[in-house]
Amino acid sequence: MRNSCPISTDLLDEQVVRLVAFQVVLLTAVAVWRGNQWLPLVLAVDFALRSLGMGAVSPLARIAAMAQQIAGLAAKPVNAGPKRFAARIGALMSMVISLAFACGWHVTAVTFGGILIFCALLESLCGYCVGCQFYRLWMHLRYAGQ
Repeated sequence: MRNSCPISTDLLDEQVVRLVAFQVVLLTAVAVWRGNQWLPLVLAVDFALRSLGMGAVSPLARIAAMAQQIAGLAAKPVNAGPKRFAARIGALMSMVISLAFACGWHVTAVTFGGILIFCALLESLCGYCVGCQFYRLWMHLRYAGQ
């Protein structure tokens, strides 16, 4: 199994994760386009729910699971640890976007929005999780001295 995780044996469905990422792309693009400070907060809450293992109550995960079922996509289990770490990064980035818009820092908001869109596109279209790569680096550094 890829994405091995020494912390968690929990699994997520990669198909659902990729469908959620596509929704993140769409919602972040709308927020950046409209200069909306509230939509990134909604994303931050959803990211936080998923990062805490509460995907069952995440609106984006529920929509993605329904879309997966309708499309007949087969489940692809992946370790949850790296994905939850990535969701924490997504929550933080979403809060930065919201705060930047609220403070009138549009260049900062658009920059972070662009980064979030780029990372979510990589996950959605290619199955490449940038946050998961940071997770692996963090775990390597954390356990390197042991």
